Amino acid sequence: MDWFQIGNILIPLAGMGTGLIVMSGIYRLASKALDRKAISRLPEHDAKIEFLQDELERLRDEHGAQLEEMQERLDFTERILANPGRPEPRGTAT
Repeated sequence: MDWFQIGNILIPLAGMGTGLIVMSGIYRLASKALDRKAISRLPEHDAKIEFLQDELERLRDEHGAQLEEMQERLDFTERILANPGRPEPRGTAT
């Protein structure tokens, strides 16, 4: 094995090692910056998150019954379309 072949192996390995060290440092810096940014935002967004959760629960309560009724109507329509020759008697929804 001559020095040219050894250089072809060692130089790429050294470059990869250097890149790994540099990227791990960049990753640590970015991670710390994102953590600081996330921690600083939490207190000011708590009120907004709580408001949105309350609003979501109100909308679920308000529209839940309507959604159930529409689902029953859809089921009834599907049953009618599945059996076109035999009409279903009124008031016997299952």
